Amino acid sequence: METKNKVPEVKVHQPLNPFIGKTFKVLTYNTEDQVIDTETVKIESQEELKTLLGEIKQYNSEYAYLSNSERKYKKLITE
Repeated sequence: METKNKVPEVKVHQPLNPFIGKTFKVLTYNTEDQVIDTETVKIESQEELKTLLGEIKQYNSEYAYLSNSERKYKKLITE
């Protein structure tokens, strides 16, 4: 037996990605806390953000044990 009412469709939505189109800056500092380099990075996913944070941590670890004249570090900031 057919009914006149339509059966509603079930729609599946993708989870909202808060990183789509976000722009960040990666700043490189010297020992006097002066900015010596700026890089603008556009993040599209959480995986890209995790990868970038890992690269910054690795960069900071490599330069942490150098002499003061060669020491540098990076920070990630939002725009």
